[in-house]
Amino acid sequence: MFIGGFIAFILLIWMLLRVGKQSVLLAILAFFFWPVLIFAVIKYWGDEEADIKVPFAFFMLAVIYMWYDMYHIVKQPVEDQETLLGIVRLLA
Repeated sequence: MFIGGFIAFILLIWMLLRVGKQSVLLAILAFFFWPVLIFAVIKYWGDEEADIKVPFAFFMLAVIYMWYDMYHIVKQPVEDQETLLGIVRLLA
């Protein structure tokens, strides 16, 4: 989870810097609510200075990896909790 989150944060800052060259308001909004970057990807698609296609694609991959990692971190304790509840029910 840490690696995916760290990479996603670095990519987010990279995208914000590129978008901020064209629109500071859009960069600030995207910092607090990252799905705004979808609008920026469409708006600045062909612009050499503010194009964020590549970092946005890597950002989405990092976010998906982070969610995948979080799922696997939580999966084991949930299974352990269910096992302990089964043992408690047998003893009660």
